[in-house]
Amino acid sequence: MERRKLTRYQVWFPVQLGTRGGGAFAITHNVGAGGLLLASPARLEPGERVTVNFAVPASGRSYLLEGCVLRLEPNPEDPEGTWPNRIAVQFDDVQEELEPLLQQIAEQVA
Repeated sequence: MERRKLTRYQVWFPVQLGTRGGGAFAITHNVGAGGLLLASPARLEPGERVTVNFAVPASGRSYLLEGCVLRLEPNPEDPEGTWPNRIAVQFDDVQEELEPLLQQIAEQVA
């Protein structure tokens, strides 16, 4: 199994997901230049194509990215609550400019 090679940052901000079937809200669990792990009420299946729309806090930068769901799993931190699912999404293209923005946010909240 190939392991992730890009750094992930544990930062939280809202995300709008778009799919063929509609849309859903989510919140980031961790984010990197190549993808993100979300907590969401939605159940998106592995292989499903998505758009991910979010603004990086305090940076003034917004993103509308395309990607693919890698996995869906129960969220152990909120199994019966508002965010019962975790959804891993890999971006189609690595967003290298995200790295310093995410690092800065992570350092501010640490």
